[in-house]
Amino acid sequence: MKITPEISVLISGVISKILLVDAETGNVNDDYDYYLGRYWFFSDHVTARAAFDMSADDFKNYVYRYDYVVLPVKHQTFSALTKQAFQEKVATGLYQVTAGGLEKVKNREIELNSR
Repeated sequence: MKITPEISVLISGVISKILLVDAETGNVNDDYDYYLGRYWFFSDHVTARAAFDMSADDFKNYVYRYDYVVLPVKHQTFSALTKQAFQEKVATGLYQVTAGGLEKVKNREIELNSR
């Protein structure tokens, strides 16, 4: 997923909590994702996570703690739990967390919100 300046502008002005999902545990453990998230989103409210060993209900409650979810690469467990918890398919991208689940943020929406 390519993070553009439009995404950074949208997120830096509006979001309080961002979940960055990474398939590489090493990137989370050595704080690489945390610093990458701070760079991408100009925010220190970025949480990086690689492991999602939890039930579908616990997963749903965990996701609801965030305003946005970022999937820079495909994550098999996150995708499977999203299907179970929200009955939705996810791919790489930026998703807004809503009462109904995860809504993919489209490039056009980002452009409109960043003006």
